Amino acid sequence: RNVGTVMVVTGTIFSMVNPSQGTARSQPEVSDIQQRMRIGSDTLFKELMMAGAGPYFGARTGSLLNFFAPIVPRRMGLLNADDSKVYKSDTLTLTYIPNSYSQTSIAQAMPPQSAEVKVTYPPNCQVPKELWGFEIGMTVLIFDNTGHFDTFTLTQVQNDAAHVQHRGQGLTYGYVAGATITQAVSNTYYRNAATNQLMMYDGYQTELPIVDNVVDLRFD
Repeated sequence: RNVGTVMVVTGTIFSMVNPSQGTARSQPEVSDIQQRMRIGSDTLFKELMMAGAGPYFGARTGSLLNFFAPIVPRRMGLLNADDSKVYKSDTLTLTYIPNSYSQTSIAQAMPPQSAEVKVTYPPNCQVPKELWGFEIGMTVLIFDNTGHFDTFTLTQVQNDAAHVQHRGQGLTYGYVAGATITQAVSNTYYRNAATNQLMMYDGYQTELPIVDNVVDLRFD
């Protein structure tokens, strides 16, 4: 399924990037555009192939598809997030778990308005750092078996607790002890209609252009 999606996305980008207007005078520009297309296509391909990769130890292992939808057709994150009922054909948010030791569970119930979360130290902890390898600025994901999931940015780390900033409109669900907390990657890809650029948004405070001169973009 992912491979088919990648081919559609790649083909769309190649067909929609604005071509050169004059062969002789624009060959350098054509080469530059083609190089940017390759970078954009490679970036999307790698992200799509990783989308859904889940924890590999702890109470919840295996694909994130077993717990929630890791590919969402809307913008998610701290800045200008779309409503949960919005669907966009030119926007994808992809979530996956990287190769990371920072995978464990929360030790106490997390009230919806709480900014602090306490975690459990697994018996096989091998990372001699505070909070099981979690670090300030890291993107973390909390989810359970009910289909709920939320992404956060760590703003403070101390012993067995961390302070987090929610990447959304605020928590609407209280996670109980045992819910999984793990380092995560959650990026949104979309076309900026004002600048004709393929953009990547990291869900927090950074947005970067990936490809210029993209006149249309659609994900199927």
